[in-house]
Amino acid sequence: GRLQRATLRQQAWQGERLLALGRRLVAAALTERQQRQQRLAALAQALQLLDPGQVLQRGYSLSYRADGRLLRAPGEVESGERIEVVLAHGRIAARVLAG
Repeated sequence: GRLQRATLRQQAWQGERLLALGRRLVAAALTERQQRQQRLAALAQALQLLDPGQVLQRGYSLSYRADGRLLRAPGEVESGERIEVVLAHGRIAARVLAG
């Protein structure tokens, strides 16, 4: 009688609560996934901006000594030394006028 009805109501309430928790869990997982995808897209864009090829496309160049070392400062080369300048669409052999 009453005890059985109370037990059924309790089970129904627990079932509804379980379904509600399941829906909340799915919603939280979807939100987390979306946030991670947005973060990954932002990181990929930042990485692309730092790509040396993309830097060259924006008009910068890389200059190398004859031994292949990257030049970072004028003091790293001597006047008359040969260098190679790498551009977005090719390379230029050059000679340093002043270092």
